[in-house]
Amino acid sequence: MRGFLIALQQLTTTIGIMLAYWAAFGSNYIGGTGDGQSDMAWRLPMIIQGLPAVILCIGLFFMPFSPRLLVNKGRDSEALRTLAYLRNLPEDHYLVQVEYLEIKSDFEFEKAIFDKRFPKLSKDVGNSVWRREFAQYSNIFRSKDNFKRVALASLVMFFQQWTGIDSSMFLLLHWLLC
Repeated sequence: MRGFLIALQQLTTTIGIMLAYWAAFGSNYIGGTGDGQSDMAWRLPMIIQGLPAVILCIGLFFMPFSPRLLVNKGRDSEALRTLAYLRNLPEDHYLVQVEYLEIKSDFEFEKAIFDKRFPKLSKDVGNSVWRREFAQYSNIFRSKDNFKRVALASLVMFFQQWTGIDSSMFLLLHWLLC
């Protein structure tokens, strides 16, 4: 499911870029060209592209907290209620219980690994989630292999944009429509 969601996120981002180009191209000639061009030629694409962002911002207020976040914060009963709500099952249903126990065991495992890797920091940090997260990011630099993996992934993302794919899409769209 996670792989599907990650691929879906990339697909929707690409579709969003394409729709933004279409909106900009479609409103390019509102009011003519040059000095006589209407301000709506640039305002309309901004409005069209801003509407989904506003809807998303409003919708965020209605989303429940992640069960993993709630377990990490020690709010186990709320995590169980949220899982039951998300799965549309009662809290005592075995699927909800199994998923809750998986989340709880992952949290305990990560905590034990952190305590083993950073014994002094573990005592100093206490329950500070932020300090634990920042300390775990130091694992990137603890070994050459970890650093190479992170550097390779970062370079792939950088050079994907460096290729100019956004302008290529725009030129292709412009070529198809003209």
